Amino acid sequence: MTRKSGRMLTGESRRAKGVLAGAVVLGALTFVQAASAQIDRGPIVDPTTGSRFYRTVPMTVQSGMSLASSYGGVLTNVESAAQNTWILQNVVQAGGNTVRAYIGLSDDVTEGLLGWMNGDRLGFANWASGEPSNVQTRDFTVMNATSGAWSMAEGTALLPVVFRVSGPIRVPTEYPTIQQAISAAIDGQTIEVLPGVYTEKLDYQGKRLMIRSVEGASITTIVNPSQGPGVIINPVNSVGAGLHGFTVTQSGSNPFVLIYVQGRATISGCRISNPTGFAVQMIDEAVLSDSLIVGSGVAVLSEAGAQASRNTVQNCTIAGNNRGIAVQTVGPPATLTLLNSVTIANVAPFAAGAGANILFLSNVIAEGPVGGPNLNASAQFANAPGGNGVYDVTDDYRLLPGSPGIDAGNNGLRKIIPAVAQAFDVGGMPRYIDAPDVVNTGAGPGPICDTGAHEFEPVPQTFCPGDFNRDGFIDFFDFDEFIVAFEVGC
Repeated sequence: MTRKSGRMLTGESRRAKGVLAGAVVLGALTFVQAASAQIDRGPIVDPTTGSRFYRTVPMTVQSGMSLASSYGGVLTNVESAAQNTWILQNVVQAGGNTVRAYIGLSDDVTEGLLGWMNGDRLGFANWASGEPSNVQTRDFTVMNATSGAWSMAEGTALLPVVFRVSGPIRVPTEYPTIQQAISAAIDGQTIEVLPGVYTEKLDYQGKRLMIRSVEGASITTIVNPSQGPGVIINPVNSVGAGLHGFTVTQSGSNPFVLIYVQGRATISGCRISNPTGFAVQMIDEAVLSDSLIVGSGVAVLSEAGAQASRNTVQNCTIAGNNRGIAVQTVGPPATLTLLNSVTIANVAPFAAGAGANILFLSNVIAEGPVGGPNLNASAQFANAPGGNGVYDVTDDYRLLPGSPGIDAGNNGLRKIIPAVAQAFDVGGMPRYIDAPDVVNTGAGPGPICDTGAHEFEPVPQTFCPGDFNRDGFIDFFDFDEFIVAFEVGC
């Protein structure tokens, strides 16, 4: 049998996954340290395209190509005289360098047929007098560090290499912190974050950025180190901006907002907790999707900005908070739509002030009936709260067989999340997985999504007696589950 990716584990299983996560993080840091030792200058950002340029220490062209590839880049092409001048002044000459540097033009594949290593054909050229050379051993192009003119060279010569990285900015590969990547990014870019714990505050600086983890919330954490907002998502043009796939927590007391999201930006695939304050504050038409909000003073505060607001919370699990969802307004009307979600054990689950409203659609509400197309029932989690009786972000909020939330959502009302190509739950499992033995109580089209942050994972109906944690394996994790069950008793 094969373990499903994205599964949240409990007990010793989760601690084992923590060891694996530590190994992943250590491996990433080792790579970053080794690679950065070979970088002489960079990243240097092209302010018009957001591409990042790097200049290496002297090395062969093959070594430079390998290093560029490890960053997701390629030896740079040059498309115009203006770009040639920019690369010369900002990259090749940076720090007073006077040594010529490799760029990405070569006839290494077919002698005499020059082409850029990124696949582009040669258009603009800036050859020095007598170049390009027809010497067969000279297959690669270098830029003169004084004039910017090009000449051919052998790839074995130890020279600086100039490469360019486009596409998502990578943390910590290119920048050690997420905030440094934000500062370097231009409007519309994506920032991808490798596993690890990032103790820092994030401010989108009004930019339309999508920040997403590579491996998901279970092993990628943002810790707000002090009071005040931990993450401020405030893009001027908010469509396509957001935060995806992180655990976001608080270090110490913070009676303020942990995550502030404005406009049409999104938060998805996250696990969020601020025990002494607000977990998420939403303004205007923001979307909070496929996320856990647990153990907070207030899970969600929804407000109107300069205009009437219609924020959405969809496919979320809101559990064990002092207050669940609060909607308030000081001017224009404010409406929050709670869709396909699960709420349980919130001391004061819902509150709407004057001019404010909560629209409930296809939810499982444990605290009491709310009317309409909603169920008043317990969600039946796999292991939440945990053994300490407290709802925590690391508890197991997957739905048990028989949960009323299975196939009970409304597909047609779900808002699209641009962070990912298809809909995923907080654990990285695809949405819209049909449970064949469950009568659908939700609405289509297609397989019906489940309520809450997790899509139900169908499991075999027949278990081996020794498989105490019901994961399809017999291993020492089952002994841990046996001991826990023995201690708790009936």
